[in-house]
Amino acid sequence: MQPDRFNNGKYVNWVKTSLSLLYLKEGITKFSNEKADVFHKDVTQLVRLRSTKAVTTQCTNCTYKSAKKTNKNTTWRIDCKCNVCSVWLEEILPYHLHKPLPNIAWANSNPQLWPTDVWELAKLFQPYGCESHKNAEDSDCTALLTMMLNCTFFHTFLTNTARLQEVSCMAG
Repeated sequence: MQPDRFNNGKYVNWVKTSLSLLYLKEGITKFSNEKADVFHKDVTQLVRLRSTKAVTTQCTNCTYKSAKKTNKNTTWRIDCKCNVCSVWLEEILPYHLHKPLPNIAWANSNPQLWPTDVWELAKLFQPYGCESHKNAEDSDCTALLTMMLNCTFFHTFLTNTARLQEVSCMAG
């Protein structure tokens, strides 16, 4: 005979916690998609000011493996033959919370898609393992909270990023 799980306090607490994370994710999904879209538009504008080519040309050379630390390990660079991805990277890096050398999950993102795909930028601020995500609906609660914490663009819409860091650490 199976024990009655709902009489087990630890099990009930686990269920409540799991449901809370699902409800939180449900609540922040629309916000995450909307703000990621605005973030992409803002970065696109900054890139356009530096190089119209970087907005209108699609790179066909770079992959996540193209990202390298500089010689002095002070920041990241991409040696992009067409100079598209490197211009994008220079506009993306200032938005990362951890400077000058943030821990970026490069395998999550395809630099060739940065000019056209909102979520390819957003995934740079998420933890490793989010490469298949196409939007906030594909992401779990931890990935969305980590994105909001690591991308300072989101901080303008949040009142307490210290709490976000606490919740993000506990959820992951």
